[in-house]
Amino acid sequence: MLAFARALGDFGTTLMLAGNIPGRTTTMPIAIYDALLMGDQSTLILLMVIMSFIAVCLIVIVNQLGGQSLN
Repeated sequence: MLAFARALGDFGTTLMLAGNIPGRTTTMPIAIYDALLMGDQSTLILLMVIMSFIAVCLIVIVNQLGGQSLN
């Protein structure tokens, strides 16, 4: 969960070190940033909904696993 959160916020490093090669080094945060810069509202909203859905699903899964006994 923490690695997922870190990956979302660390697009600057990816952008500076790997660049933004479409289809090769484009990550979700970089795609959102590009959509924002180009003014593509529909793509921006779609990507943000997908990312939010993934985050909520991960939170639910972690909470479910955290409530179970390991024995």
